[in-house]
Amino acid sequence: MAPCTTGSPFGYLSSDGSARSLSRSVEYALNDFSLYQVAQGEAPVDAQKYLNRSAQWQNNWSHNATSVDTTPIFTGFFAPRLANGMFNLSNYNPALCGECEWSAVSYEATPFEYSFVVPHDPETLIDFMGGTANFESRLDYIFMPNTSQQNLGANGAGISTIMNVGNEPDFATPYLYNYVNKQYKSVERSRALASQYFHDSDYGVPGDSDAGASNSWLIWHMLGIYPIVKQPIYLLSKVPGSVIST
Repeated sequence: MAPCTTGSPFGYLSSDGSARSLSRSVEYALNDFSLYQVAQGEAPVDAQKYLNRSAQWQNNWSHNATSVDTTPIFTGFFAPRLANGMFNLSNYNPALCGECEWSAVSYEATPFEYSFVVPHDPETLIDFMGGTANFESRLDYIFMPNTSQQNLGANGAGISTIMNVGNEPDFATPYLYNYVNKQYKSVERSRALASQYFHDSDYGVPGDSDAGASNSWLIWHMLGIYPIVKQPIYLLSKVPGSVIST
């Protein structure tokens, strides 16, 4: 998709004009993709407008932003962009989001995590991350222990990886290996997460269940499929003939 400049004054949310500019950029783009699908049936004349707006996440993507304190170094992330069009990369670390609250650049997850949350355009996302090999390498990295640089607080459930199954932005991330033809890794990652962080005991779900969100993730995992939001797509995450138990 090519980015468009309709939908906001700049075609992106500026960090000096909007709180949570990065997470809202991701969420608004996905909302517009939903509107595009509805408009195809209900208001075809508006469909292309919303499809174009759904690509505005690209306007908050800095191809020059790099990871900090990681091996290897990764390039290309969502990054704060000022109203004057410049990216504010001074002392910027995509693995941190302060308190990850309402006044932060992103909410409930770091920009490192949000940089994987483009379910309606994985092809462009993979290209922005440097191609399939680099995309897979970055996915592998966020599942490595002790890579998290963000203090997850009391709800962290002992999670030490950048990938945080305790918060919704990361729910679909383990299944992204499907887009680089490495489905077996989606099986491995989702099983490991379910076995390690979900238990039939006190604190049996990571983080806050959020009205059943975490519980629903576990159910989809046990079914061996995962639904991609806003699309009639279900990714397989079960080895044929196997029995899933957690």
